[in-house]
Amino acid sequence: MGYRKLETGELFERFLIDSRNIFSLAYAKIEVYKSGETKQEDWLREMKSLDSELATTVSSQTYLKGKHIVDGLATLGIKQESDLRRDFGSYNLFLEEEPHRMDGAECAFLGDQVDGSTNMERGVGNPSFVFVYAEKPDEITLDDIRFAFVKSYTTFDEYFACKGRGAWYVNGRNHRIESLKCYGPTELKDAVTYLRPGYGLARKQIVDGYPLFFAVKDIRAFDNTCAELCELTRGSAHFIGEFRGVSDTQNLLPYPILKEAGAVITSTYGLGIGDLRVDKTVPCDFIAASNMALVDEAVKLLTKYERSGLKEKISGVTDEVISLIAPKK
Repeated sequence: MGYRKLETGELFERFLIDSRNIFSLAYAKIEVYKSGETKQEDWLREMKSLDSELATTVSSQTYLKGKHIVDGLATLGIKQESDLRRDFGSYNLFLEEEPHRMDGAECAFLGDQVDGSTNMERGVGNPSFVFVYAEKPDEITLDDIRFAFVKSYTTFDEYFACKGRGAWYVNGRNHRIESLKCYGPTELKDAVTYLRPGYGLARKQIVDGYPLFFAVKDIRAFDNTCAELCELTRGSAHFIGEFRGVSDTQNLLPYPILKEAGAVITSTYGLGIGDLRVDKTVPCDFIAASNMALVDEAVKLLTKYERSGLKEKISGVTDEVISLIAPKK
């Protein structure tokens, strides 16, 4: 039976079961790798037997924000298990690599096997598994996502949402479930904020978001976008500003979790982004916040900063500082 033939409640329940099972497959592969029982070259050989392009991409990757071996291992675990997909009907599957398409597909699943693979390989942060469902097979926008599921590889916390029905959080330690209703301060001076300068892109984040670093109460972040967006929905943080130019709409798959919890996510100009297509090639700097008051204050502050000419000055000073530490030729 395909997903589209089920009632919404049963449909969502099946989605959650499948998402948890797929997470378990990905997690099992990664844990065996981390135990050191199998050498990296053996994993690459296994990947190559299943997917030569995936193995080549993983083994040749040098860029921090690219595909890592844990991404490949998670994909390997998912691809080696076909039974989970028997009840999906005809669907398209979009993971981080090339999509898997079916003839006559009526719906689609999209995911990020390891959001935060750099942190995963270093044993820090809160890398997560992300999986979503849309009732159309292609050209999917953020607003098209009907179900979303995020699970942490480190805490096992879960966040999930059904569009129009609500969002929920499951504590990974005591398994207590609670409905997500976003709360937080309405002024930046009281806001705990995620401002991420990582991936060697501190210059753009600092120059473009400079006044925010001084306007907020506190700054935290491990640079795991999906987990941090979800943490916003339960008050662990109140504001996220992404200005580095490297984020894409695939990083925003938890979009319905935020919307159902009452959080706000916009462009850096405060405009809606629900009509953006989900694709790694679609760039998307963004602001996410507990409420619209924080977004409005941030946008006004950034606009004032740019119009004052200070942004140009900060850019120049930043370049001078960088020149001091640049290696001599």
